[in-house]
Amino acid sequence: REPDTAPTGQKSPPPWFGKIPPNGWSLTRKMVFEVKEKSGDTQDEYIPTCGPLWVVGRTTGAHGQWGLVLGFLDHNGHEQRLALPAARLHGDPSALVGDLSEMGLKTLPGREKKTLAYLGAWDVKERILSAKRLGWLEDPTGALAFVMPDHVIGRDGNRELVYQPERYSPTVKTVHAAGSLEQWRAHVARSAGEHPPMLFALCAGLAPALLAFAEGADSYVLHFWGTTSRGKTTLGQLAASPWGCAADPADAPSLAFIRRWNLTGNGLEGLAEAHSDLPLVLDELGAATVGDVRPLVYQLAGGQGKTAMNSAREMREPRSWRTIAISTGEMSLHARMSDPEQDGKRARSIKGGLTHRALDVEVSDIAANAPKAEREALVSSIKAACARYYGTAGPEFVRRLAARFGTMAEARAHVRALVETILIGMAEPGLPTETRRALRRFALIAAAGELASELDVLPVAPAAIRSAAQTMARSWLSASAETDEQRIVASVRAFILAHESRFQRVNEPEEDQEPVNPYNRPARARRLDEPVRDRVGFVDSQSGLWWFTDAGLIEAAPGHDKTAIARTLRDAGYLFTNEKQKLMARASFAVEGKRPWLYAVKSAILDEETAELHKSPGQP
Repeated sequence: REPDTAPTGQKSPPPWFGKIPPNGWSLTRKMVFEVKEKSGDTQDEYIPTCGPLWVVGRTTGAHGQWGLVLGFLDHNGHEQRLALPAARLHGDPSALVGDLSEMGLKTLPGREKKTLAYLGAWDVKERILSAKRLGWLEDPTGALAFVMPDHVIGRDGNRELVYQPERYSPTVKTVHAAGSLEQWRAHVARSAGEHPPMLFALCAGLAPALLAFAEGADSYVLHFWGTTSRGKTTLGQLAASPWGCAADPADAPSLAFIRRWNLTGNGLEGLAEAHSDLPLVLDELGAATVGDVRPLVYQLAGGQGKTAMNSAREMREPRSWRTIAISTGEMSLHARMSDPEQDGKRARSIKGGLTHRALDVEVSDIAANAPKAEREALVSSIKAACARYYGTAGPEFVRRLAARFGTMAEARAHVRALVETILIGMAEPGLPTETRRALRRFALIAAAGELASELDVLPVAPAAIRSAAQTMARSWLSASAETDEQRIVASVRAFILAHESRFQRVNEPEEDQEPVNPYNRPARARRLDEPVRDRVGFVDSQSGLWWFTDAGLIEAAPGHDKTAIARTLRDAGYLFTNEKQKLMARASFAVEGKRPWLYAVKSAILDEETAELHKSPGQP
């Protein structure tokens, strides 16, 4: 018979009241039993399977993804819920039952398959809208609703919707609150608001909530870098504090909203998707275990993961996200991405579009406005406050945004107009398009801060917020605002300086004549009759031209095709041509009896005055 497990005098109905378990199963207050019916007078057999577990309803997403919302009682008798895709009922039984066990459900070893069979047998009529990623919900009506791990924020406040990630989501644990909004404002925001780098970091933490309304709405990376003990991790904590546990990841690694850079490409995809419309804070770039971090940065900025096949060899929908990755480290992201290849000699190439979506901001002293003797104590107190008061400002910010703007279109129009107004004060006329695009990202961060101030979330005046963003934008602009063309010229210049010995010398003057080429270095270049290893071209001692072969020019500016390199050098005034409509020139000397067509680069590219105009990021 069914065990009598109900406590004596129990008055309140169980959480699953009104729901009928599947045939062949019994749900009691202490256990789920598999019921094996016996014939005749023999009593039915009740086999324990797991603790109290039931199906609340079936979920369906905007694009037709079905799933379940499970309810269960943990070891303390508290009701817990878990939303999951229906496909998980057909996966490894121990994986799902293990997740439930970790959340507090009583489970029995060896009964995992039966637990999944029990869940799959439920027939419920309730339908619940689901979202597979956090952030602003794609609603056909245009209404504003923001999905958090455990609730939905909207104007009406009572919309039934659940967060149902396809895979494990770390934000389920790290996005939570401690303390009140007023405590965060008093102990974190007011103290940080007096110092531009810290105020900018706070605004950067709120800015991902505006990406859905911004022009382009693409993801990007904001990297704070500088020498050790300068407060970079504190900036990451400030950016994390509006949304979740902002403790130093070294102190609370399992609970901290901040993650470390020691991750793989697949791990990065999962983290980015789990932080959609939230900041993804990555601490200590130096902890990255991969040699080439460029693919990771490309992934972050691209907003979409790799397309892959499932176990049935069918196309699986790739992960997607919309986030601002806020990174810290002791070296610039540009320098880390440029680390030499495995041979240790050739620097890795970086495309201009990537540099302007991975913004390096150097920080020297985040509390420079405070008296020098007080700075260390101030930063320590802010770090402690970030670990104590967090997770309230972000949800309140989106709640007030949803109350302020009736529709997505209204919010989009307001945010874009505000960003353009701020951009006017940041971007001087005549800047390259890609530089203006990067500055628009700084303007978006300022817009987030100003809106948060206007909505009484951030206790700092809008003028101070805009000033802080302009200060950080100028810092970036002075060090990193290169165009693709400038990078190509700088790369060719650096290549000549580093590889002179790979150019064969031609048109050598007689011993009693002075060479025309002011950059003549006979000790490093080889004469035409001398063998040159891995030759990339020739240097003409009479004309001062550096003649590149096709392969040599491509090697000089890796990542670009030879036509683009030559055209850039021509437009900059560094390419010599002697035939109209051609980028190559007929050489003035013969090689094996023939005058070859080569790319002729003028020696003016090596002048110090010219080099200063094309300085690479991080160079003094």
